[in-house]
Amino acid sequence: MKRMAILAITLSCLAGLLCLAPGPETAWAQSSWNDGNSNWNTAGNWSPVGGPNSSTTDVSITNGTSSTPTTVTLDVSPSIQNLMLANYNTLSFGLSQTLFVYGTSISNDGQITINGGGGSKTDLVLENNVTLSGAGTLTMTVAGGGGSSFIEQGLGGLTLTKVNAGSTVQLFNNAVIQGGTLKNNGGAFFGTPYGDFAYLDGSTLAGAVTINDTYTSDLSTDTYLLGTINNKGNILDFF
Repeated sequence: MKRMAILAITLSCLAGLLCLAPGPETAWAQSSWNDGNSNWNTAGNWSPVGGPNSSTTDVSITNGTSSTPTTVTLDVSPSIQNLMLANYNTLSFGLSQTLFVYGTSISNDGQITINGGGGSKTDLVLENNVTLSGAGTLTMTVAGGGGSSFIEQGLGGLTLTKVNAGSTVQLFNNAVIQGGTLKNNGGAFFGTPYGDFAYLDGSTLAGAVTINDTYTSDLSTDTYLLGTINNKGNILDFF
């Protein structure tokens, strides 16, 4: 039987949003992938040469095509500014690796896969308010042997906003979102897919999890809500 498990949960509806006016644009350093299927930390795979690892560097992975798709495997734990993936391009997180995003944009027309498992913790850490755009898919999944895949807020009170109708965010097999605000402005699927389970965790130092718009817990799934969950939208729970 399908269930929604709620552990130590505080539900509240808060009025008002803090809106910050945008400041002047900054020209960040650029790093572009120029290889096929390979590891992030291979210096010659990038232009300019050197695996990007700076909170002021924008990263582009765009050279894959329908006939020769590209998969970049994250085999280190770098910091970047913003991230762009084009169609036919995949960023696959290696076990125990973390990607720290200090900018405000993840533009994903390809595939981002955060892979946990083998007792490891694999993370996408947001150090800013981030807009997730593009028509691609972000998948959080965990293989056997324990461990988890995470989207974590590096600072309290941050927001992850999904804005494209064609994009999806899927939490599989023990995936966890810790802290921050989730905004599903695009209307496409954001949640726990059929037959899986995941956690929205508002019990850590990252703070409460706030739901704006719609989070979906699909048929035959379990979505566990921990700590403080501010429900300002809809949590759809299908039995």
